[in-house]
Amino acid sequence: MIIGIMIMDFQLDGSHSLKEKRRIVQSLKTRLRSRYNVSICESDCQDLWQKGQLTLVSVGTGKEIVANLFSRVEDFINSTYDLRILQLHFDFVK
Repeated sequence: MIIGIMIMDFQLDGSHSLKEKRRIVQSLKTRLRSRYNVSICESDCQDLWQKGQLTLVSVGTGKEIVANLFSRVEDFINSTYDLRILQLHFDFVK
């Protein structure tokens, strides 16, 4: 069993307030939880209205399975939301 952790730093160029950012982030978190069955939280930059950080965690039977899931999550975010992923960090714990 492998635990995968993905930390994603992102920029919301179209956001003009914290309220707007929180609406977008909440929508993203809800959709990722239901679609990909991951645990997710906003882990940093809560008070910045154009930047954010999300941490996702998933458990799988192998590293390749979890890495594939994170790749699909990244593709979904890029195709669905108007945000720029600035940095991705992956960690796997056995």
